[in-house]
Amino acid sequence: MKIITLPRVLISGTALALLTACGGTPTNPGTGPDPVPDPVPQYETLSSTADATSVLGGTLVRRTVATNVDRQLLTTTGELVHNTGKTTITFGNGYDVLIDPDGVDNNLITDGPYFEGNAEVRITKKVSEGYDYAYSYFLWQKVGDITYAGIGVGGIVTQAQHVPTAGQATYTGKARGSYQGADGYHGIGNATSGVDVDFGSGTVDVAITGFSTNASNPQLIDTIAVTGMNISGNAFTGGTISTTMNGAAVDITGPNTNTYIGGNFFGYDGANSRPDEVAGVAEAHGDNNRRVQVTYIAD
Repeated sequence: MKIITLPRVLISGTALALLTACGGTPTNPGTGPDPVPDPVPQYETLSSTADATSVLGGTLVRRTVATNVDRQLLTTTGELVHNTGKTTITFGNGYDVLIDPDGVDNNLITDGPYFEGNAEVRITKKVSEGYDYAYSYFLWQKVGDITYAGIGVGGIVTQAQHVPTAGQATYTGKARGSYQGADGYHGIGNATSGVDVDFGSGTVDVAITGFSTNASNPQLIDTIAVTGMNISGNAFTGGTISTTMNGAAVDITGPNTNTYIGGNFFGYDGANSRPDEVAGVAEAHGDNNRRVQVTYIAD
């Protein structure tokens, strides 16, 4: 038998002709088909009534009311069933759970009056209004014979796999809080929050500025800075709190100061491939109840 070897170009041309005749589309040899892009993550907003369930999370600074000193930085978890509003929030250790069957009503998430052994999450409207995924709140809670109070942030958290590991982002928003120095209590209102996130280095810095106080005493500080927080998954903790007036350092809390700092990323911004909102809580507490505390949200 005589074997005829056709030139390589003829074989390729023949294969191409056969493929075209059969209705196929030739591809670039050696490259394979074009890759299919990953779908953009979809998150329901807090106000959504879709037939869906979202994962809740957040950060809370909780204290014992009786002593006013036993503070804890806690992680909160939970879920929101959108079509019924049912909201479940677990505080830290998994034993303290709030279940509200129909969800937020008049800025309140509750399973009954806290003085009857329940919990109340009171959303701070002036800070939270206008945001799709995050809220800040005051907590009142009774567990057995212990009454707790606290400040925190929560909402529909960004899933850890959707938090970038490269790039930077700047978020701006609102903040609210208070400080108490040697001259007494100062409430902080109408503040601006600026949040700088470096996803590559895994750090978060926050500046709270532009606020006034409701005290009759002269204003002691005009900036609260929280710097050097470290990202882990969809949360960030650590760092330091500093207070200044016209750029000069002001010590509000004294030498024996403990800090409680944390926050989370919320929702997703598909256009920029990053979390849509960021929120956090920061508190510094020293002797004689001298303290600085603030919650903030930004997008």
